[in-house]
Amino acid sequence: MLSYLQKSPLLSRMLNSGLLQSTKYNLQTHFFVLYSIFDFFLINILPLHNPAFTLYPKLFPYYRHTIQIELRQTSNPKLMGPQSSMLRKAIELDPNFVKAYYRRAVAYTAILKSKDALKDFKTVVRKAPNDKDAKLRLAECEKIVKRIEFFRAIEVGDPPSASEGLNLDDMIVKDYDGVKLGNEMTTEFINDMLERFKNGKKIHQKYVYQIVMAVQKIVYDEPTMVEMEIESDAQLTVCGDTHGQFFDLMELFRLNGLPTEKHYYLFNGDFVDRGSWSTEIALLLYAYKWLRPSAFFINRGNHETDDMNRVYGFEGECKAKYNERTFKLFSESFSALPLATLIGKKYLVLHGGLFSDDKITLDDIRALNRHNQRQPGQAGLMMEMLWTDPQKEPGRGPSKRGVGMQFGPDITRRFCENNGLEAIIRSHEVRMEGYEKEHDGKCITVFSAPRYCDSTENKGAYINIGPDYKLDFHKFDAVPHPNIKPMKVGSIPSHRMCQDSGRFVGKHIAKHLTLYNRSDILAYFSAPLQRYSSENNTTPRSIAPPASGFQSASRRENMRIGARDGAICIGLDRSLLLRFSRGLRLEAGGGIAARFWGLGLGLRLGVFFSSFMLRLGMTFSWFCLSN
Repeated sequence: MLSYLQKSPLLSRMLNSGLLQSTKYNLQTHFFVLYSIFDFFLINILPLHNPAFTLYPKLFPYYRHTIQIELRQTSNPKLMGPQSSMLRKAIELDPNFVKAYYRRAVAYTAILKSKDALKDFKTVVRKAPNDKDAKLRLAECEKIVKRIEFFRAIEVGDPPSASEGLNLDDMIVKDYDGVKLGNEMTTEFINDMLERFKNGKKIHQKYVYQIVMAVQKIVYDEPTMVEMEIESDAQLTVCGDTHGQFFDLMELFRLNGLPTEKHYYLFNGDFVDRGSWSTEIALLLYAYKWLRPSAFFINRGNHETDDMNRVYGFEGECKAKYNERTFKLFSESFSALPLATLIGKKYLVLHGGLFSDDKITLDDIRALNRHNQRQPGQAGLMMEMLWTDPQKEPGRGPSKRGVGMQFGPDITRRFCENNGLEAIIRSHEVRMEGYEKEHDGKCITVFSAPRYCDSTENKGAYINIGPDYKLDFHKFDAVPHPNIKPMKVGSIPSHRMCQDSGRFVGKHIAKHLTLYNRSDILAYFSAPLQRYSSENNTTPRSIAPPASGFQSASRRENMRIGARDGAICIGLDRSLLLRFSRGLRLEAGGGIAARFWGLGLGLRLGVFFSSFMLRLGMTFSWFCLSN
């Protein structure tokens, strides 16, 4: 039954986000499974008994409604993407369906594909010449496209390096109680650095600069696809995402051994962001790379990029623990990292996955000049190597992320056959058992961050490969760590990034509250959450609630932002709600915590039933139309 229900767009998104795998969201799960069963009924059962669906496709209001719900209830327009099945179906049924073109243009805008958005906005204006909003959007989009072309035309070269003007010889290390670093990396320094990090200490700023700048030079000279062999007396360990979970990485090293000249390690990207010890992991991996450049390998992941670092915490962590120049140096080093590693001509290891073109071969990866394109962008070979995901269905499909695409088992099989590979090894996605063999064993996902973001009860895993090139999988559990929440020292609170399921539910609630103009409820929840103290994210700043009603565009926009933040909080687990309610209790008196949680629960029930009744009413209308 579940395989049939996956045809529901809503349930499919829940499964992809891991909502059904979390024990924290049982209440939402029950309601939304029922909601999705109704979704399935509308999409798959009703058309068989209602001739209006087949005889009058232009009277197909379900798709029109579902597109609007999809776009509004998604926490990020990127998650829907312009290639939504609903959008494609709507345009296929009615090429003159203006709203579908409009919403696809909005989705293109959200993922920064301004030229594609411009085409759809022009179509909308041509088909609806009196639509003032479409004309306004078209004008804005034209300005964006012209601005991009202008800056591209005047671009004269790369900005100055962050290392420019930095003289390490002038930096004097005073009052440092650890092992000092000379001109070469040593095992003694790494061991001392490990102990410092375990005890919450930092290393000297000069040593940070030394490590990052030394490794940047090493990886810059490596090819885009590193090709390595495993010697007869050696072993290679392949690790997936670690995402700043330093203490779990220490557990991996405890179980599997530290890197040595005969124990190679390959980290397959995404070692920063989300977790609160990203700088510690980055410095540790870089230190080993400097110490053993031919026995320690690092691939770039989609989180070793500027856009992701600004949003998911690494930039903020660098500035909080060290300084802005540290982040800029890391950014430059990330852009120099190789994109893939070929192990014994048998396994291709890359962070994301395969490509939109079957003609791509290993030679194309070898020929890719990654130094000409520091950031992956929204399209191209580099982007696909960092962003794509596997899917169970054959062929290719739109990405649930809004960037990249998904590839099926036939794509993987052809790529391996054409390039003489046994399998590809990738990371990029949580797997509850730490790893998963997909596509008949030719696509292997490994993920090395157990209990991801302290919110997902997954295991971590790593792969040992010996001289015989047989894969030996190992799983491990998370270990206790200091009581610092994910992204505590980053620029955005952890609940905004690590609780995808709660965020999804929150946006669904925010949509309905805004739809029914319940500004009084929005104000109650959003006021204390609209601003956060950069020094202490656990205590929200108190802001007076806005007045009821939407009297102006700016007020409406401010209310929308407030609704988002308030609804995000409602969609989260009880512990986080109580944490925010403590801040409310200080100004409103005792007992508000219980009301805060109770009203949040009530809103969930109300949202579910209002959506259910709305769709039930639509179904009744369609039956009337067909009879």
